[in-house]
Formats: sequence, C-alpha cells, structure tokens
Amino acid sequence: DYGKYIGIGLAERDEATGIYYNSAVVIGPDGGKLLRYRKINTEARWACPGNAHQENTCNTPWGRVGVLVCSDTYHGLLPRATALRGADLLWVPANWPPGGVDPHELWRARVLENGFYLLGCNRTGKDRIMNCRDAVSCVFAPDGKELVAAAAEESTVFYADLPLDEKGR
Repeated sequence: DYGKYIGIGLAERDEATGIYYNSAVVIGPDGGKLLRYRKINTEARWACPGNAHQENTCNTPWGRVGVLVCSDTYHGLLPRATALRGADLLWVPANWPPGGVDPHELWRARVLENGFYLLGCNRTGKDRIMNCRDAVSCVFAPDGKELVAAAAEESTVFYADLPLDEKGR
C-alpha cells in the first residue's frame, strides 16, 4: 500500500530438503520476492552455507541493492563480488554482538574498498547467549563518511537520507 521495499533477515528451512539457512529476503512494493540470499559464512551449529554463486543483487528505482548476511562481510571477497555486480547499496542484516571484531570499522573498510553505500542493520536485545543491546547499526556513504551509527536496547528505527537518483548515484 505504501510503495516500500522491505528487507527481512530470517532462519529459513528449505521445504524440499529440510536444510536450514541463515537468509535475507527483499520484498518489493507489490509484495513479491525480489531476492533471497542465503549466508555463505555460516554457523556450524544450525545453518548450512548458501550457494557461493547465488545472485545477491536486485534493482530498485534508485539503484541496485546488494545483500550479504552478517559475517559474509568479514572478508573482502563477497563484498567485492557484490560491487562487481553493480551494487549501489549493500544491505547487511546482522546479529553481531559487541566485542571482538568491530563491524562498524569492518563495514567502513568495505565501503572504502568498493565505493557503495552500506546499511548495516544489527540486532538488539539479549538472549540466553548474546547481549546485543550495544550492537551498532550503521550507514556509510561511498567515501566512508558515517551517516548513522547507533545502538538501541530495544527495537528502533534509524533514518538516513541517501542522495540516490534513478541511476543509483
């Protein structure tokens, strides 16, 4: 009804095989699925890796959107492949708690390496194992400028204005 695109990170069970994946889906304004991406660098405890050759980009009126899940951005190869597929914006749904490698710094490096916008949407809250109340969500411009960097103790919406036009720049 509102002409919006929606991105959802989810635990997905393939009905044909019973295999579980750590996935992300992009839904278009008509309610149809534009893209499903299955994380490649997976957790051995529950999720199988997705196909290394799967499509992870889709078109919008404002440019091409790429999707990688959480630690798929840890090494530079997958973000680089996404940039070579023409991504103007990389969306990264994440479950990346504070401590260890800082996703904020890592995501900024990926932007500087590839020249796209990056939206890192991190989870929040606390479960039995992880405390993500201080997990940072970020938006970076292609030149590495931080547009948003914030954490919240509960679900929150952060906004950033991206100067994309019909050509993605």
